[in-house]
Amino acid sequence: MKKILISYFILFSIIVNAQKSGYNFSKIDSIGYALDSTIANGDKTYFNSVFSTRLFISRFLIITADKSLDEFNRGFAIGFSNKFDFGQILLNEVASGTNYDYLRFYLDKDKKFHLVFRLYSDQGLNYHDYLLEDTTEGFKIVDLYVYVTGEHMSETIQAVYKGLLSNEKFGKGLTDGFTQSVMSLKKIRELVADGKYQDAFDEYQKVSKAAKKKKLFKITLIQITKNLSDDKYIEAIEDYRQEFPNDASLNLLLIDTFYLKKKYAECLQSIDALDKALEGDTFLDLFRGNISYSQGDLESAITYFSNITTNYPNFFEGYDSLLTLYIESNKIEKTLNILDIMIDQFSFTKEEIISNMEESFSDFSKNENFINWSKNN
Repeated sequence: MKKILISYFILFSIIVNAQKSGYNFSKIDSIGYALDSTIANGDKTYFNSVFSTRLFISRFLIITADKSLDEFNRGFAIGFSNKFDFGQILLNEVASGTNYDYLRFYLDKDKKFHLVFRLYSDQGLNYHDYLLEDTTEGFKIVDLYVYVTGEHMSETIQAVYKGLLSNEKFGKGLTDGFTQSVMSLKKIRELVADGKYQDAFDEYQKVSKAAKKKKLFKITLIQITKNLSDDKYIEAIEDYRQEFPNDASLNLLLIDTFYLKKKYAECLQSIDALDKALEGDTFLDLFRGNISYSQGDLESAITYFSNITTNYPNFFEGYDSLLTLYIESNKIEKTLNILDIMIDQFSFTKEEIISNMEESFSDFSKNENFINWSKNN
């Protein structure tokens, strides 16, 4: 009881101090939910109004007394502002099937607010950690940390910016040698986008040794090898792990490598560590469920995927996983309930389900209860 009272006292103190400092937690939270709902509805207007391109650019431009550099910066800022549309990038992701969900806000040690979002698609899991600044125009997004790249987006863009500087007369001394290699990333990423992973890997080998030691390039190699070879993918992640052992995104990367190595205990540790770093994400039960299934623990897997359907009732993958588990566990009534949900909630026709069951679960399709279900209107 004493520990609970202390916890309540600490929480009360935080809230009181936040109020005295002028913090409005509900306002910050409302920004997160508004970003979530408007993007989900296909509207980027609000997001782009909150995202300050001007303040974002100011985080990576190199400022000196050199007038020619100042002129270059103005031109870069104008060109970048005209072409950069992060709201549209998110809409394209959602249109392609990505789930983009607001998780929470938090206050960092510098008393800056952050908004955390989760991305999930058939390409995997990712998180965006947005940094907010309190401006005269209200709170604005000025940067974001991208978990799968292991760095702030301003750092990623700055590498390209430095690469451009290195081609200018004032570039010498302002950039390091690796930035020239950054320009080759354009070709590599185009190859990846075209599905030419081996060509992208071959092109990557031409990059300088100095550049390959940088986080940007190590992440690029991980993204290439993920679609090329499990062995190369694991090797790339292990190399990243050795170079950046304290990176905030490391646990996200390790989930894949441990799962592929069938090191399920270590995989669960990485999931739990990521969960703790995020201060809780119930969606990670999806991965715990997959591990339990791989270990042959069907009951634990059922528990985890049931949590997913409870917390994310519109997420089809949770029901699809439960369907497999219920069939393999011979839970006939629960299997039929899932099939009803697929018809009522996800607009499958009974004919589509019957065809799929005959193809994927031929033995179950001969079950008397399923045959009766299939004949009922």
